[in-house]
Amino acid sequence: MLSFENSKLKSIFLIFGLVLLIVGISFVIAQASDSQSSDSASNQNSLFESHPASEINTRIAGARFSLQNIVDGNLNLENMWNETTHEQSHLAKDIKVKLGNEYYSLQDIITYNLLAGTNGGTGGTGGGGGTGNNNSNNNSNNNSRVISNFKTPSANAEDYTSSCTGASKFVSYNGEISTTSTPNNGKTYNFTCSYGNDEKVDKNIVLSNQFQTIVTGDEKHVSRVGVGGRQRFSGTDNYEWQIALVDGKLKLRIINSDSTKCPIYTVKQGLLRDETIYSFKGIECKMKKAKSAGETNAD
Repeated sequence: MLSFENSKLKSIFLIFGLVLLIVGISFVIAQASDSQSSDSASNQNSLFESHPASEINTRIAGARFSLQNIVDGNLNLENMWNETTHEQSHLAKDIKVKLGNEYYSLQDIITYNLLAGTNGGTGGTGGGGGTGNNNSNNNSNNNSRVISNFKTPSANAEDYTSSCTGASKFVSYNGEISTTSTPNNGKTYNFTCSYGNDEKVDKNIVLSNQFQTIVTGDEKHVSRVGVGGRQRFSGTDNYEWQIALVDGKLKLRIINSDSTKCPIYTVKQGLLRDETIYSFKGIECKMKKAKSAGETNAD
């Protein structure tokens, strides 16, 4: 009887092994077929991949809800995003939406209200005479207003200093931001910035010695690192890049929108070791003088 049971188990394992082999071969063939498709087709597929609104983790008004709850207006405490109640989780920053001729992340559209004033136009030049000269004048005038182009590296120990021992937790960028002209407090400047590989976002701020947010970005929060170095995640961190003019110099710092968390933090690796997590991305910005009300291109 035991011999019969062993033989039966061997048969089951053999069949199971054959099934796995067939599935594996099918997967390799499918992957080979996919690799033959063009890069543009691959990009379009990634842009338009379907995700249920209930599984899209979206930030609004300093809290997180599913996109479906935002659409339905269910922004109560009990509806706040809870990672454990979702079989899938997609960050709104990874969902791309086309506005006019450009793609923006869903998170930036919500955060910066990019739909306001959008008419869905194609950005055509129109048929009026002298359009080319007007565009040339606009570009020349815009370029003359640019006072700085700066780019920062992603989080690391050399370029950033952590200040998280007190109630105010932030990380300062150690590098200098050079400008072609001296910026002034009380003046309005336009910042066109991108976080990591996210889309660029425009924002006007009145410069002061108080730090103000110019761009934000999301990263998965690392909760633990395994012995082999594999990271485990729990929830999402929203990082805010802020700027201020202090003693005549532009200063940058990074905060977590959750004021109790430091942008650079440590977690357990295995049982005995601690590992420092550098997760936030660098930014790339263009800073220019904002046009005054009533100012013309000739000014």
